[in-house]
Amino acid sequence: MSAFSTDILLEKSGGKKQLLETSQQAKVLLAKNILHRIADSAYNVNLLNGEQSHLEDALALIELRCLDLADDWRRKPHSEAGKEFCEYCSLAFDIRRALPDAPSPEEQLKNTLRLAMTGVLGDRNVDIRRFLNENEKSCFCP
Repeated sequence: MSAFSTDILLEKSGGKKQLLETSQQAKVLLAKNILHRIADSAYNVNLLNGEQSHLEDALALIELRCLDLADDWRRKPHSEAGKEFCEYCSLAFDIRRALPDAPSPEEQLKNTLRLAMTGVLGDRNVDIRRFLNENEKSCFCP
């Protein structure tokens, strides 16, 4: 029997390898969005409903996994579980960053805080700083 309830969910979703692939897809979508923003400041890459749903499902599973591993990480940050916790936080950061902005200012702020939290815990401080500098107006101004 596994130690965490998310082990079963991970197995059903294709395992960590599938989540890594989803994270890579999110990075590609983010890169396309940035390139189009450079070319035309009014253009945003729109995700298809299936793509967005897939990213949100993977993000939910990754965040559940982070919650399972958080206690071990707090006790022994350099243990295998602690390293796995940081890896999953980094994956959550990549996926959340690629998702479109929330429609309401409250949801947008909540998503920004969650993005920053997973980024810090996933040791992505430079990426967080860059994201916040590039999105200052949209993150904090309603």
